[in-house]
Amino acid sequence: LGARLAFIVAHVTYYSTRKHEMLNFSSGGLWWPGAAVGALLVMVVIGMLQKEKIKETFDRFSIFLLPAGLSFWLASWSAGIAYGARLDPSVWWGMPMLDITGVTAPRVPVQPAAAFTLLLILGATKWLWQKPVPTGRRMGVLMLVLSVHTLLFSLLRADPVQPLLGIRLDVWASILLVIVAGALVGCSFEVKSRKTQPQEELD
Repeated sequence: LGARLAFIVAHVTYYSTRKHEMLNFSSGGLWWPGAAVGALLVMVVIGMLQKEKIKETFDRFSIFLLPAGLSFWLASWSAGIAYGARLDPSVWWGMPMLDITGVTAPRVPVQPAAAFTLLLILGATKWLWQKPVPTGRRMGVLMLVLSVHTLLFSLLRADPVQPLLGIRLDVWASILLVIVAGALVGCSFEVKSRKTQPQEELD
């Protein structure tokens, strides 16, 4: 629902005259920033319902970050979105990629490269990181890795996305996700309060 709402907001001009299409999920139109925001809100609500254990809830849901990221890039590959720039057929490392118009042409293989590197980086991080850490830090670090990865590959995308101040909306969303992830990491470091010395009573 969050992904659909974000897509509608990003294309509000189109849907302002086609309100009957807003709930037509079969026509496509999902945007990952909305899914990310929706997931974070659901985790907060679940954590609040479980005796304010929000950080613990974040850590439990961190297991879904890798499959969520992989599914985005693989689904984008098959759907012909989030593709790279078109290449000359003579470029050996170019791959035939489907674009938003249905045309297959040699392009920078952004989606498969993103999926493969995400599997290596985030998968290796989760596999090697076995030691216990403060509550909330695992989700923060893994989300930071995912968000930085998403930002880097968003800069390589060549599919048309609405800009804001000359920058693609998906890049802005990735930057915001980096900030949120950094805040989660920061919140995992508890500041120890200084012990106040007892004051001597004056006669």
